[in-house]
Amino acid sequence: MTTDALPPLPKRPPQVDLDQTRERLTKLGLVHAAEALGEHVANAAKATHPPHRFLDGLLEAELALSGHLKTGQSWPGQNRPVARPGQGLS
Repeated sequence: MTTDALPPLPKRPPQVDLDQTRERLTKLGLVHAAEALGEHVANAAKATHPPHRFLDGLLEAELALSGHLKTGQSWPGQNRPVARPGQGLS
């Protein structure tokens, strides 16, 4: 009895179901973020962005498209000095 070995199936990246996340973003009033979610997830996966960069990009898109953030404007507090232990703010 011979068994022919089947070639391995090509590996596909796992499918991500974003429907529930889109619904939650929409319930929070983040409609633009919900619409841009798929594109941002795909870009983050390709570029292997860390989670906080992904979230910042998604929120920045929401703010820009909703008119809260103008192009070139930074997040409030983004460029503030950081206090380190034993040092005051200068």
